[in-house]
Amino acid sequence: MSKLTSMHESAAHARQEGDYRPLVRFVALLSILAACDGRDGIEARELARFPTGSVVEVVHSARERTHPGLPELLDAHRPVIGRGVCVPEVKARPDGAHNAPRFGVWTFEYVRAEESTTPDGQLHTRFGDLRTTSLGLEARGEYSSNRPHGTWRFWHPNGNVRAEGSAVEGVMTGTWTFWHEDGSRDESLSGSYVDGVRMSAASQSK
Repeated sequence: MSKLTSMHESAAHARQEGDYRPLVRFVALLSILAACDGRDGIEARELARFPTGSVVEVVHSARERTHPGLPELLDAHRPVIGRGVCVPEVKARPDGAHNAPRFGVWTFEYVRAEESTTPDGQLHTRFGDLRTTSLGLEARGEYSSNRPHGTWRFWHPNGNVRAEGSAVEGVMTGTWTFWHEDGSRDESLSGSYVDGVRMSAASQSK
């Protein structure tokens, strides 16, 4: 019997007994496996879409904006590593370097990281290798020249979906649905957005 199968059976038994802790751990494990399995395939596909680009890895501490092109309510407020394709612009800057904005699908993952305070009082976050420190998906969505554009989905640290919707040139547009960490829908944020502003509540049937 595989470890994954054993965990699944343990989670199912615990649910029958009213103990949801094994089930939460099982969902979190599935999130980590999904992040690892999906990341490599997505990056290969995006490099085929943007052959002049290269895969770039970015880190964000719990104190930094995770998704600066989107509203702060979508930030993780936890250590996160993101990976995706950056495509160098043809025209060079005055210093000879080339800007390389983000394009295509990017994947962001919660990670284990060490936080410490330097002697001068500055907070410092030390990141490890993504493959060994990943705690599961935090967000996945598409960029067009550094701006979020298209469908985006976000996850809670426990693996449950946190939010999903579409952005147009970095602006939340159309129907967005938000969920609490326990899986119930967050009615205070869910609804129809125009130019990043919530205009009306979402349909209860969604």
